[in-house]
Amino acid sequence: MTDPRPLRRCPSAPRAASLLAGALLGCAVGGAAEQASAPPRAKGPASPPAVVASALPAAASATRPAPALPASEPDGTVPWASAVREHDWARADALLGALGAIEREQPELRLVRAVVALALGRHAESEGLLRGLEAKLPLVAEEIRHAYAEAAAEAGPFERAGDLLARSPRGRDLVTAALAYLRAGRIKAARETAERALRGAQKARRRDDEALARAARAAIAIAGAERAVAVADWRWICTSTPSHPKAREALAGLERVPASLPLGERLAALARSTTPDNLAQTLQTLDALAAKLKAERTAIMMARGRALQRVRDYRAAAAAFDAVAALASPLRSEAAYHAAVCAARSGSDEQALARLSEVIRRDPSSPWAERASFRRAELLSQSERPGEAAAAFARYLARFGKGSHGRAALRGQALALLSDGAGEQARQILAALLERAPRDERSGLEQLLGLATHRAGRAQVAERIWTDLLRDKPLTWPALCAHARLAAAGTTALPPLVGEAEPRPYVPLAVSLPAGPELLRSLGLDSAAERMLAGMEQQAALPYPGRESEALCAMYGKLATARRRLQIATRAVSFATLQRAPSGAELWAWHCLYPQPYAELVQREEARHGLPAGLVHAIMRQESGFRAAAVSPAGAVGLMQVIPPTAARAALELGLDPKALDLQRPDQNIRLGAFYAGKLLRMFRGSLPLAVAAYNAGPHAVARWLRAGTERGADLWVARIPYGETRRYVERVLGNLAHYQWIAGGEAAVTRAAVELPAAVDVGEDAY
Repeated sequence: MTDPRPLRRCPSAPRAASLLAGALLGCAVGGAAEQASAPPRAKGPASPPAVVASALPAAASATRPAPALPASEPDGTVPWASAVREHDWARADALLGALGAIEREQPELRLVRAVVALALGRHAESEGLLRGLEAKLPLVAEEIRHAYAEAAAEAGPFERAGDLLARSPRGRDLVTAALAYLRAGRIKAARETAERALRGAQKARRRDDEALARAARAAIAIAGAERAVAVADWRWICTSTPSHPKAREALAGLERVPASLPLGERLAALARSTTPDNLAQTLQTLDALAAKLKAERTAIMMARGRALQRVRDYRAAAAAFDAVAALASPLRSEAAYHAAVCAARSGSDEQALARLSEVIRRDPSSPWAERASFRRAELLSQSERPGEAAAAFARYLARFGKGSHGRAALRGQALALLSDGAGEQARQILAALLERAPRDERSGLEQLLGLATHRAGRAQVAERIWTDLLRDKPLTWPALCAHARLAAAGTTALPPLVGEAEPRPYVPLAVSLPAGPELLRSLGLDSAAERMLAGMEQQAALPYPGRESEALCAMYGKLATARRRLQIATRAVSFATLQRAPSGAELWAWHCLYPQPYAELVQREEARHGLPAGLVHAIMRQESGFRAAAVSPAGAVGLMQVIPPTAARAALELGLDPKALDLQRPDQNIRLGAFYAGKLLRMFRGSLPLAVAAYNAGPHAVARWLRAGTERGADLWVARIPYGETRRYVERVLGNLAHYQWIAGGEAAVTRAAVELPAAVDVGEDAY
């Protein structure tokens, strides 16, 4: 289900949410990294703001009383803090508004009120609440100054906002500073700051950030009457990052400058920047161009097909490409190939095969013939015609063996032979592939090699391959499949899913959050606490020599977020630690690498929708890396990367208002994602591989790949998934799930992989 402006805007919150992002809520960060806020932790309620006074320096806490607190919820969490933690801004605003005037004016409450005001688009109110507040809350002074600057960048004073944000090393802060200077009329400062942001993005090779910096520089250039600079930046955005949200803005700018963008580049940018929201506008623009530029009709028709394909209207896209393929033009073979791909994705396999055969016959020496030859073999394999598929892969290899799909064709041939009963031939190909395989492909090939070896009549050799895989790559999807195959083969003494731990002495580590992050956490600002702690990790870990990573993981574990905790673990935990059961001295590493944010909410939703324990976290870890504000190029949003149209339909089934959704709210995102995962699991008769694949690629795609035939092996089906992204997704999510379940209850808690897929699955035309 598997961007940004100066700071990314949360989709269903006003512009203020983007301010919140860089400042106190981590709603946006560079690249694909966004921070998340969360409901109370499962391992204990969030401390109410009574801790605030003790967290402040003695002088500060002695000069004023601790704030009076509203009544707590049953778990001890202060209601407004819980609402802030969940990004439920309207509820937080109402709860804070119900407090007494004296309470509301306490510095801690002013900070929280300012954050909520930002999220609700009340920039001037937020600026007023934050003005001078750093003197009263010195522990978090830098966070307050940053938030103030973000609010002032929208509400003023603009020059002050620019001066504050221009000190930041972060590229997106610099972009915001440049635009604030522009509003203040300081063109030179705006230009210089945008240039700094651009140089930083180029040095870090962050193309999305470069697009933001160029869009800002273009706006400044127009204000400074430097049209040539603006045109150059708009062209770069359209040609280098055409799917970026700024691409449409850049296209609009270029349309005001005649002949500034060649037609081909304009058509490509139009198609690649098409979304469901602007599809009608794209098609209208293309129709107008077609009426005006009759000589360019073919290229415009191709752009129409690409735009429809991008929004996944595959039937309409196939028709558009077919119209081009019917013309005598250099684009005929390319159009026919894309028509075939769209026909296959809409479920018309026979039409797709016919189109692909026509491309091969009509234009045998073109690159499109190579692509068509490979795609035809792959489609035959998906259609449960393994004998024909094996022969088609062999023909591809004979003609295009050194082409771009050579290795994939060998793998596809081996899988087809394996399903067709030619185990020895499949074994030989898989063994040769394994010798040259990159590390991330080896375990999957080893498991398939074991299956081919078994079907070739070498049962003992196959069992050794599978046993070695269990030892070397425990709890991965290939290892789970190996375990299932060993059980199905009647192996008398099944090896454990994870080897025994190495006994090591362990002294538990007592860790507390530094005072500043603890203050923010106590107010429900866990994302801000995560951000602040990330900037002081070296200092925070100093008291724990030799155990710095363990200490940091424990500190981040006190927050309701998990993004930075996972990053720490990825850097600190060795692969060897995961090859055996964790000792007491290693258990922290497993918990850090497989964190469980929003645990109470997740457990409740998993139980409500009949999901295996751990599945929501397994999906979340793969989908977003626990980034609540993550937005994919395809438009999927939030922790579980829910696509807005899917969310809207799920909301209706749950009795929610689709227009009121905020998919970057952890509670809403988890609720909708868990509901949809449960729906898919029921739809696919409890099969985890099918349901997880459908969560990524959609149920209709899975139904197309799930043909009635003799081969129902779950491991082979996953290996044959034609989308590499989906195949890897299924393997990783199910591996994540096994680790989460092992942490929760050891080997007995791990869901065993099924050898066979369920038969007679019917998703229905109304599936989504």
